[in-house]
Amino acid sequence: MASAPLDSLLLSASEVDAVIGSNGMTAQPATTDPTDDRDIVTNFNCLGIWQADEAEIYENSGRTGLRRQLRSRFVRPSLLELPCSRRS
Repeated sequence: MASAPLDSLLLSASEVDAVIGSNGMTAQPATTDPTDDRDIVTNFNCLGIWQADEAEIYENSGRTGLRRQLRSRFVRPSLLELPCSRRS
């Protein structure tokens, strides 16, 4: 599920610092793997609000790309790429 444009859309550490008022934010490398927290959030209706890139929520969505990057316990930017539903 490689999609280079998604990488360029993730905020830099300094941009995240500016948004949340922190200093010295660092990031782990971006991943293309969705989160799977079904073992700790048993109500599947809550998974999408728990974490935006939950595997169960987008499993059959036809997603074509995903980028997730952990920056802190509470800052986890996630981007999903879905196919356009507009027909030509």
